[in-house]
Amino acid sequence: MKTFYKIFVAVAFAFASFACTTDATNDLGIEMGGKDLTSITLSLEESRTHLGERAGDLYPLYWSEGDQISVNGVASSTLSTDAAGAAAATFTVAGTLEKPYCIAYPAAPAGQVLFAEKQTHSSNTTFGSGVSTMYAYSEDGAGAQLNHLTGVLKIGVMGSAKLVLAQVSTADRKPIAGAFDFNFEKGEASATATSKEVIEYSFGEGIQLSSEPTYLHIAVPAGEYDEVYVTLYDEDGGVMFATVKADSAKPLTVGKIREFANSINYAPNSSLFVVRDVASLKAFGEQAATLEKDVLFVADVDMTGEAWTPIEGYARIVNGNGYAIKGMTAPLFGTTNASIKGLHFVDVNIEETGCTTVGALARLIELSDANLPVVEHCSVSGKVVLNNTTVPYAKDASRTEYNYVSVGGLIGFARGVQISDCVNKARVEIKQSVPTGNTQKLYPSIGGVLGFADTATQASTSTVVTTNYYDLTNYGDVSAAVSSYTGETTLDKYSPVQPYIGGVIGTSASANANCDFKNIKNYGNVTLSGKIGNGAALGGAIGYVRTYTGSHVYNYGKVTAENAEILYLYMGGAIAIGAKTTALREVHNYGEVYTDKSTTCGYFVGGGVLGYQGSSYANADSANSYIRNSTNSGPINISHNDFADNLHDGTAMYYRVGGISGWTQNYIENCNNLKGGTITCTGNIHQCDESIYSVCIGGLVGYKTVSEVCNSHNDADVISKINMTTNEGYALGDVRLNIGGITGYNHLACSNITNNGTVSVEGNLAGQLRLGGVCGHSNGVSENLPVSDNCVNNGKVIIKSGTRIGYQMMVGGVASYLHKNSNCTNNGSVIIEDDVQWGYTHAYIGGVAAYTCGLSENMTNNGPVTIGKNCSFSSASPEYLYFGGVIGQLYSDADGIVNTEKGIITLEESTYASYVLGGGCIGTAPATNAKATAQVNFFIKNVTNYGAINSYASHSVKYGFYIGGCFGYLYEETINGTLTSPDVDNVHNYGPVTIKGDDHYTVKIGGIASYIGGLSTNLHNHETGTINIDVTTRGTIQVGGVSQALKDTVSDITNDGDITINGSAVGTIYVGGCIKDPHNYKRTRCVNNGDITINAKTDTGCFVGGITYDSGAKHYFTECHNTGNIIYGKDVSTAKYLAIGGLVGKIEATSAATYNVFTRCSNSGDIILKGNVATAGYACAGGCYGFIYGGATIVVDGGFTNSGDIIFEGEMTTTYTGTDTHKTRNSLDMGGFAGWVVPTIQWTSKTYPTWTGNVVNTGSIKHLGKSSTNVHIGGIFGYMENTAPPISDGKFINTGDITFTGSYKADAAPHGVGGLAGVALKGFENGQAYCTIEAPAHPAAGMAIGSSRTSENIAKNCEVGGTIMVEYNEEEDVAIETKISASNFHKYLYGGTTNWSGVENYDGCSHLASKPTIQ
Repeated sequence: MKTFYKIFVAVAFAFASFACTTDATNDLGIEMGGKDLTSITLSLEESRTHLGERAGDLYPLYWSEGDQISVNGVASSTLSTDAAGAAAATFTVAGTLEKPYCIAYPAAPAGQVLFAEKQTHSSNTTFGSGVSTMYAYSEDGAGAQLNHLTGVLKIGVMGSAKLVLAQVSTADRKPIAGAFDFNFEKGEASATATSKEVIEYSFGEGIQLSSEPTYLHIAVPAGEYDEVYVTLYDEDGGVMFATVKADSAKPLTVGKIREFANSINYAPNSSLFVVRDVASLKAFGEQAATLEKDVLFVADVDMTGEAWTPIEGYARIVNGNGYAIKGMTAPLFGTTNASIKGLHFVDVNIEETGCTTVGALARLIELSDANLPVVEHCSVSGKVVLNNTTVPYAKDASRTEYNYVSVGGLIGFARGVQISDCVNKARVEIKQSVPTGNTQKLYPSIGGVLGFADTATQASTSTVVTTNYYDLTNYGDVSAAVSSYTGETTLDKYSPVQPYIGGVIGTSASANANCDFKNIKNYGNVTLSGKIGNGAALGGAIGYVRTYTGSHVYNYGKVTAENAEILYLYMGGAIAIGAKTTALREVHNYGEVYTDKSTTCGYFVGGGVLGYQGSSYANADSANSYIRNSTNSGPINISHNDFADNLHDGTAMYYRVGGISGWTQNYIENCNNLKGGTITCTGNIHQCDESIYSVCIGGLVGYKTVSEVCNSHNDADVISKINMTTNEGYALGDVRLNIGGITGYNHLACSNITNNGTVSVEGNLAGQLRLGGVCGHSNGVSENLPVSDNCVNNGKVIIKSGTRIGYQMMVGGVASYLHKNSNCTNNGSVIIEDDVQWGYTHAYIGGVAAYTCGLSENMTNNGPVTIGKNCSFSSASPEYLYFGGVIGQLYSDADGIVNTEKGIITLEESTYASYVLGGGCIGTAPATNAKATAQVNFFIKNVTNYGAINSYASHSVKYGFYIGGCFGYLYEETINGTLTSPDVDNVHNYGPVTIKGDDHYTVKIGGIASYIGGLSTNLHNHETGTINIDVTTRGTIQVGGVSQALKDTVSDITNDGDITINGSAVGTIYVGGCIKDPHNYKRTRCVNNGDITINAKTDTGCFVGGITYDSGAKHYFTECHNTGNIIYGKDVSTAKYLAIGGLVGKIEATSAATYNVFTRCSNSGDIILKGNVATAGYACAGGCYGFIYGGATIVVDGGFTNSGDIIFEGEMTTTYTGTDTHKTRNSLDMGGFAGWVVPTIQWTSKTYPTWTGNVVNTGSIKHLGKSSTNVHIGGIFGYMENTAPPISDGKFINTGDITFTGSYKADAAPHGVGGLAGVALKGFENGQAYCTIEAPAHPAAGMAIGSSRTSENIAKNCEVGGTIMVEYNEEEDVAIETKISASNFHKYLYGGTTNWSGVENYDGCSHLASKPTIQ
């Protein structure tokens, strides 16, 4: 036998040297022969039904007598003797056939083909008729080809015996004969219930062998077979068999003949014990303990109704040859060292009541000194049940008495065994593993194929031999019910049984770590129930595996825990628990992982591929400890509830769920949770274990603190509907739900990962929520951590309506909490639906990340961020809501932050009693750590926002409402007395900012930012970055076109976006075209090109500047320019104060140390006043300043130009008080440089002893409206209470026309309209005015100064020219023009009539003949 086997294998590998026929055939010709007959001509030039003598390397091909085909299941006439032996034949089919045509040979029923079950030896050169199965398919009868479905084994046999029969079977009992369902279009066959596993090849009356070979030609369905057995029988009962390998390396090919290179010398082996029936099987059982023969099965054996005692001690080889034992009621073997190959068990009915280890093949297979057992190509169907109610558990170290509870469909326990290509189809069940009342801890292992795999030591060599297992498949349901519970209601009284359950393998022991398993498949359902005080592991394919490597594990069955009470539960779609050192590849789950509502569990870890792996394996790396190339497609539905509160003792009670793994520390690469792997978690959880990472849900991994996740994606939704409670008085900051599309909680980096599924949260959560599209919480705070790179979210991130969060909330499109990162992108919507409440002091929301604490580079958001209606903080203490299109709070540096036009941010109608800090890119950055001992933000650069910001929320308390196009609030903090804040560079906003709401306290809005505390350069709010505000506030409205506040030095900032303010404010309205707030720093190249429109009513005041509303701090304005118009709307009013300046609305600083230095600055924007500018106060407008008050020092260095018009066309209903204090004076003042200047202002300093350059106004100044108070209009200053600034290398020049055609109320106080100053209480020097003054309604109008000349009010060294119109022709209703000339200029230097007596040379003033050329 052994010699034959070696020869046979050698021959099999030599087959390639023989040429065979190909699969191509000629086209079919189908001819419709009237309504009753169809003729079909088939050519067999390269097909065959029988062979002629070989000619060279080819065989001639002929039709045979009696051949018959079928078309669409209709059989043709048989081929006649005359037509046989030819390469072409015509068949006739009765009736008219419907298209398409499905042709089968031999004739078969519709939708089927037939493979010959019984074949007959015809001659040495051919096979019998009808055994070479072929088919053809044609849509219309043209172009069809006959295609082979079989290959042929050609075997030569020599010897002296007379052969009577040959049988062909396969090791895995694969159907190879009989009727098969067939898809003719695709050419795919599938077995039916009538398919057969054995082909019989008959020699009729027998054939006498001789020294010349007798050739067998056996047709077998083409395909892959691990092993094909050919068994030969002689007339004297002798048996011999050979094995053919036809695996993927050399499959049996369609239409080809596999010919043995050498013939077999038939010699029946007398050393074989042949099992052919019940009697011979029982005889084997009786002799097995001392039998020295191998066993050969040559037929199926039916043991139904037969008693059987498991065989003990057999140690040879059992060759099943694909045959089966049917109806066994006990294992074939108890303990054995045998190798078993190709033996199958059909319809077993085993219910074990007196032993704790059971399997249909064997209770225990283990090595011996003489044997290393191999089990391959075996299978079982039926049921295998352990129902032990009587035998107490007693652990035995030798394990030979089966005291370990191990149940397998095929094998209970294996030690040092090689197991491969085995299949279980039996239901495998533990009803009860030990008697009720058991108190000893035990670990039952139950698997569809194998219960427990372990090592054994071969004594003779001291070699530790692992149990390896390959190519194992389970189709049967596997279940365990732990019913030994004593009945008490405390955890320590629950059953101490801890079962490990797998669809294929229950447990692979830690000692078996060197096992390399692969190709493990489960199709059966795996179920656990019962009350378990310890724990349980429940895996679709494997319960608990502790090997170093494993690959190609597949689960298709449902994995369920139902009606269970369990302290610890580990569930995995493929593997429940893996050792921390186990490296896994190609593990795939397609089955559902499910816990039902009736189950309670204190500690749960579950995953689609793997439940739990490792705890703190610090050496996990990509080379040795990993999960690679694995997927989950099965839904994960976790519905169980937590234990009752009183059963929790404060220890860690984890709830961790992941599409790949609930908890793993191993490196994850190319692992994907596919679309079918939706994760849904419902039920109630009670957390009180002081662990903020106890509850973690991830699309790939729930919890992970060691090694990376990379090159992976999640396509499925991740849904949390859990309610989370804790003990009364417990610190809510220690209670947290971490949930993400890839990871719930990971401490190390992720790279090249993508989430495509929706991640949503709904329910009542006692503590914190950290929710992210990719990561819930990612990375710690160590500087040594790697960078998370290329993390992408494409799914929606949602907090569902009605959710309650008891503590802090973090929500991000990619992550809620993210350490160092680069190239992270969010493409999904981030949505907080209506009626969501959260607690504590902080809530963070970001399009990409809610919170980052490491360098953030190249982050992009393409998804909208929405906070719904009626959302709020649940507590009354001061709270902070941070939101950003990209980052909610940046606790780090940032470079390359982009929110695209898809990243629209919306705050729906809600009322927030909190600080609100939001930006198109970043909500806030705190500058320092919480203890203010270290700076955390050093730079923020290359930031761009394209997304619109729309806020409809209200803000009902005094805390700030800070929103900016790119940033909300970038803090400035103090460390050891030193201010620190991140530097900001190259920031652009293209997104409009819209703020609406009926009940705000204070709003602070900026085109780039609300507040920036650090150095700022290259900030640009573009034309599309409009600011639109329509609010009702109980406080103020504060707006900056670039930033509401820029605390530090600023250079190269631009606003091109229009600013529109509607609504009303009880407090003051503050607006700056670039910057709202004053701060003690330099302002270089600040430019505003956007229009500012005020349509809002205020009960207090309104201050607006083209650059800033107020410069009441030390400012150096260098090359700052405003081109935007400032419009005070028609239908609004200011109750007290209005100050509008082309550059600065006002200054009110009291110290001369407060500098305002303007270097080469200008304004070209118009100022248009349409509404009621003041009902109880003053109104001032100027090309540079609206109002100058206090004792500050103001200097112009290098000149200033205003070319913008200043137009008053509204009304001013305030009443002039006659006092000179700016708070009560209540006048209207307009000037080309400033509207009003108080006497205490300083014009020079040691550094700046004089002004330099020309101070120029070319813009028109017009009073067209109605004023009930005094009006002061001047080409340079409107109302000037101070001396004129000294100026060198230049002059004060006005070429802008002045028009006063409106009405005013003239009082005793100074008033006037002047080409240089409306009123100059202390005179004016070095001025030029060449313009037209039209002021027929104003009695005090002068080309230099509108007010009368006095001893202090003197115009010195001034030049005037142009036209003045101060007289009115009532008859013609026109103003009378007077041209200024050298002869009359002195008459019009001042308003009214001037007495020049005693004055020489008109104080140095002269006529200006033409408009001056201005450099």
